[in-house]
Formats: sequence, structure tokens, C-alpha cells
Amino acid sequence: TMKACPNVRTHEMAMLRGAAIEAASIVGQAVAGPDGEQASLYANDASEIMEFATSLLSSGQTDVVPIDQLFAACARIAAVMGSQYVPFMPSILPHILKRATEKLEVSITESEDSSNKSNEDDDGGYSINIPGMGLKKIKISTTQLEEKANSARAIYEHARSLGKDFGPYAEASADAFLPLLHNEYSGDVRSTSAQALCQIFKAACLSASAGSVAQALPQNLLPVLAKALAKQLSQESDEDELE
Repeated sequence: TMKACPNVRTHEMAMLRGAAIEAASIVGQAVAGPDGEQASLYANDASEIMEFATSLLSSGQTDVVPIDQLFAACARIAAVMGSQYVPFMPSILPHILKRATEKLEVSITESEDSSNKSNEDDDGGYSINIPGMGLKKIKISTTQLEEKANSARAIYEHARSLGKDFGPYAEASADAFLPLLHNEYSGDVRSTSAQALCQIFKAACLSASAGSVAQALPQNLLPVLAKALAKQLSQESDEDELE
């Protein structure tokens, strides 16, 4: 079903493929069992799904399957495969980090709204008062914000599932998500990035203990993460709290 009609690029077919790959990964988790004791029963199917995912990402055909669904499925498969998933990381990780680091599309223009209240316009922009600038209209790509939050969730799941095997990718992942911890436009992006960073740090510690990466990696990450988290927590309001 995932590979059905690969040349058909309709929205409906893309959603069908996305649902199929998510269902396959969920079934795989059920087959493997809560502790992965039956993971071998799913190994061949998991490898086939990952080969499909990596070939799809390398081709750049991102309209074949919703990428967020693909990343979520990959994270579930990582939980099942464990260390056997590691060979796929060089193909999957760059695409996740690319979404995290992609420049957010934001435009600020003069607002035609004469009121002093913040409100949403028909075209998705917001008219708000900006200190020192007056009433301005801000347009932000909410799709990009959702993608960044979902990429943080994907990294969280990968780091949690792979543990010490995620260590070699910890530094690049931390560099990608640290700036999102201070994203001023979305509390969801900030909170998911914070959770991802904590899991990245844990994976780095496990990897250092196992001798897979240098002890200096978690030692260097700790003060940077602690300072960034403390700074952001002090700036969060009760209405939009960093979890």
C-alpha cells in the first residue's frame, strides 16, 4: 500500500500512503511487544519500511507521503529496531534537522486595523502593537512552526529509542534545537525543543559512559542547556508555560 501508484501525486493518495506507513509502524510496535522481546518477528518488515523511507527522502519527492507522518513512523521503528536502526540515521537525521533549522517565514508590515487590540486577519496575519513600532501586521508560516515542533518530537523519540547509539548525533541535534528553545512565536516549538534537548543530553551521557563519544560532549552540553533552559523558563508566562 505504501508503494502503491508512486507516480500518482494527489493529496488523497499521499494521505493514504502516510496512513499506511503509520499503521505499519504501529502494528510493528505491537508485534515486537512492550519490551521488544519479539522484535525479530518485525525485523524484515521494519527494514523494508526504512528502505522505502530513505529512498523517498533521498529522491526529494516529499509529496509522495506527508513527511511528518514518515518521521513519526521512523521514530516508532527506531523504538523496535534499537541498535539495528543506526545504519538508517545518516539518511533520516539530516532531513529532520533541516526542518528544525529552516528559516521561519515572517513578514512585518503596516497594519490597516485602527483598533489597539491584537486580532487575526482573514489572510492568517495578526495585527498587534509592537513596542517602539506601533501597530504592525505580522504574518508567520504556521505550517513551518508545526513542522519544527514535529521535528523536535521525532528527535526526542529517536534519542530515547536509540539511547547510547544516538550519541554520535547528539552534538548536531543539540545545535539544531537550541535556537528553537527561544522561538518567540510558538510555545509548542519551545516546549517540544526543550524535551528533545533533555533527551539528547541523556543519550550523550549514555554514549559517553559506554565510550562511544568523548566525555567532553555531555560535559560541554550541560552548562549550555542549563543556561538556555533557565533563561527561557524565566521568560515564560503562565498562559504559555514551558513544560
